[in-house]
Amino acid sequence: MTLLLMGDINVDTTMTIHKYPGLGEDAFGSRISTQPGGGIVNSSASLVGLGESVALSASTGCDVWADMVLKPLEKAGVDLSRVVKLPDETTGLIFLPVKGGERTMFSYRGANEKFHPDWVTENSLKGVDLLHYSGYALLTLPYRDAIKKAVRLARKMNIPMSVDMPLEPVLQQTETVRELLADMAICILGLSEAQALVGGGSPDACVDLLLERGVKVVGLKLGRQGAVIATKEQRKQFPIFKVDSVDTTGAGDSFSSGLVYAYHHRLDLETAGTLASVLGALATTVYGGGLGIDWREKLETFLRECLGTPEASEFGTGVAKLLKLLG
Repeated sequence: MTLLLMGDINVDTTMTIHKYPGLGEDAFGSRISTQPGGGIVNSSASLVGLGESVALSASTGCDVWADMVLKPLEKAGVDLSRVVKLPDETTGLIFLPVKGGERTMFSYRGANEKFHPDWVTENSLKGVDLLHYSGYALLTLPYRDAIKKAVRLARKMNIPMSVDMPLEPVLQQTETVRELLADMAICILGLSEAQALVGGGSPDACVDLLLERGVKVVGLKLGRQGAVIATKEQRKQFPIFKVDSVDTTGAGDSFSSGLVYAYHHRLDLETAGTLASVLGALATTVYGGGLGIDWREKLETFLRECLGTPEASEFGTGVAKLLKLLG
């Protein structure tokens, strides 16, 4: 069975800089890399690395940029049969200057915005265990309608769904996002996004209201304060793992993949939160989204080094449970 991911496919060019230039000034990079990118690409990297069967549903151009993304994905074992290549469009491009481990994004979505509802059918959802989509797909038509159609069909076919919701779609398409929440098994978002959706409030108040709207699992990211993972029955705040960060690109996407993996394998909340937190942290130790990395080995090595430390104790029994699962 397959996890189907819908969202943007991009080429990410990441450059490490020491300062941001003023208008009309120059800045020089100390390192640069060009890699496959986009939320669903980054999430697929860690999911495939953990042994999941993953398919993408998205659109690219018919250009050299598409080859730079799709060939590594195909090599990694990602199913690309639902990816549509558009001859008159440019594959999405993102430039990411990184200063002090924090990245800023300049995005051109290109072909991503052209994904059409006609390309979403019951046949395209056959054999799918879970549908996960990026909220960026809601920003423009026709992609927004394609997501709405996918949600309707998934509901009809009893396929659980999850969403990783960034701020801009919440601000620009608030009512659409609210309408879709009731169908989501998992909703992953930051505090600003949650407050915009429910009208403000503390992290716990936001979680309560999201659960009331029908979400089964809430993953509320709180930056340096970690994240709250909650269901109606349980709730726990998880701290962040301390790592040597070089690039935050893909950290949120890897965090999301941890919750998707946990839901798919019916892991308990403590193990799910630990997995999401450690994947999010490890994603910052590599440039780009980490496609082609053996995430299972990387995860196990990190957890073994962490086991028994004061940091691990903050996660309760999550580290030990996760190691047992991987072993």
